[in-house]
Formats: sequence, structure tokens, C-alpha cells
Amino acid sequence: MLDHFSIYTSAALHEATVAFYLAALAPLGYQKIVDILDGQVVGLGVTSPDFWISSDNNVVTNAHFAFRADELEASLPVADARLTSVSGLKDQSTVDKCYAKGLETGGRDNGKPGLRPQYGPGYYGGYLYDPIGNGMEIVHRGV
Repeated sequence: MLDHFSIYTSAALHEATVAFYLAALAPLGYQKIVDILDGQVVGLGVTSPDFWISSDNNVVTNAHFAFRADELEASLPVADARLTSVSGLKDQSTVDKCYAKGLETGGRDNGKPGLRPQYGPGYYGGYLYDPIGNGMEIVHRGV
């Protein structure tokens, strides 16, 4: 299950990008939920932020996606080396396993698995760049 999605803009285009998405997604009930780092990071959503827009002039990737680790029931095989399908994610150890498998199959480190309390209670994530450079996260939201 997808947990959240992020895009990155230059500082010059950040305000216009946020305004565009607020307007375009308003019919879906999206609104600004979180505004951190003096507005450099904005989280949009209906009841909680699931779409993030960040300003960074040193952008390495244009997008970031995170798979939720605590709601899948069955353990399914990983479909391919790019982790387009992630399986059996139920706890922190599964995040660790997915992170390790990603490194083994051509991913690059973008943040070792660990607790990230700044993102919420029990938030445990591991970060990779996929083989073509997209940012990927595996996350468990335990309490």
C-alpha cells in the first residue's frame, strides 16, 4: 500500500507549485495539513498529509514514494530488482529486510532504517534511491 508521495521543487518555484496543487486538489478535499521548515516543506491531504511538496535547490531526485509496512497480510515475492512490489511488511525488521534487499539489487543508500520521530510517533523508515534515481522509502508506523 502506498503511504505517501513527495515532489521536489526549486525555491523559486516552490510557492507557485504549492498554490497549484492546493487549487488542483481542492475538489478532492485536499488542503494544507502541515507546513514545516518555514514553509519549505508542505504536506497536503484530506485528513493527514499524504502528498508532500519540498523546496530544495540541491535536488537529487524529483519524486519520492513510500510503501506502508504495517497493513499487508500475505508475504508475496518481490517482483523485480527495482522493488516495484514490496512484500510482507508488518514491522521494523521487515523494513530492514527490504532495505537490505534493495541495496543488494542495485539500490543506493539514502538513509539507513531507523526511527524518525519528527514524522510521527513510531515512524520507522529506510530510504533508498532506486536504480534510475528515484527516492524510495519503506515505512512502518508502529506505536
